[in-house]
Amino acid sequence: MQFSFSTSRLRALPAGLVVLLAAMISLGAPQAAQAQTEWQQTFQVITPIQEESAVSALRDSIVDIALRENLSLRRSPDDESPRPVSEIEQELLDQGLDFTSANRLFIRYNFRAKGGDLHRSIEELHFIYRPQGAQGQDLSIMSADVSKVPSIADLLANSGMTLRTNEASFSPFREQLMFHKLPSSQLVALGGNVIRDAEDAEAERQRLLRAVQRFLY
Repeated sequence: MQFSFSTSRLRALPAGLVVLLAAMISLGAPQAAQAQTEWQQTFQVITPIQEESAVSALRDSIVDIALRENLSLRRSPDDESPRPVSEIEQELLDQGLDFTSANRLFIRYNFRAKGGDLHRSIEELHFIYRPQGAQGQDLSIMSADVSKVPSIADLLANSGMTLRTNEASFSPFREQLMFHKLPSSQLVALGGNVIRDAEDAEAERQRLLRAVQRFLY
């Protein structure tokens, strides 16, 4: 409900009614303040897979677990259903590729904040092969919905790499793959909407960085 009064009319009202109107107008304030403490954002970035990086170590670890346990994965997020990874491997080999051909990784995140606490999760990993230069098109290598593959979810949470700056310190993949720790990553989708303009993507990425920094630091 909205109220609009001119100053002269408001002065003409009895004092008691003015107080009552002010109280009614302010009823929405607690709800508005509470709403501002809740924040959620889903987004996707793409990052290069550089050798001896956390991303390449994750790729190789997933391949090792997938082949050892013969997991069922999708080759592309658009596939109707998962397939045994041995079947995907043979398909790749027939195309002159293998799992280690993946040189880019799409990561989809879900960030939620409530009451000052930030909850961050990696929802999907999609490895692709991108040919050098402008020749050819991206080829999907493997894709995993993390919540549906317990082995990969456990890998993200409980495995990782020691830090180069402190070999006694261990950081799980889940932390090392957070987008603000991947300086070469590029934002490609926000809330399910693809971002094609490079300047818009960088502006949104910086906005997300500022939002995360408010919660983490």
